[in-house]
Amino acid sequence: MDEASVLRPHEYWLADVAREVPMPIATLHKWQRLGWVHSRKVTVASGRWALWADADELERLRQLRVYQRKWPEPRYPQALTTPKRRDMQQQHA
Repeated sequence: MDEASVLRPHEYWLADVAREVPMPIATLHKWQRLGWVHSRKVTVASGRWALWADADELERLRQLRVYQRKWPEPRYPQALTTPKRRDMQQQHA
């Protein structure tokens, strides 16, 4: 089975998104655990993580990656940590 064939529209392997943004895989995996990206575990691909990211989401992730947190606001802006709402048809396409 071709592992790419199990990906849905706008889904990419976690490592591929990390390379595209660009950023460390470990940081993107942390964002995935925090719920800052849409993801799913693909069991037929040895449990690899697929992340959903259209062009807008890739741009948001790039902005989040370069964002410089400054005192007195140590948190990231919610607009950068909140994934774009997905159309239910896209999820099951």
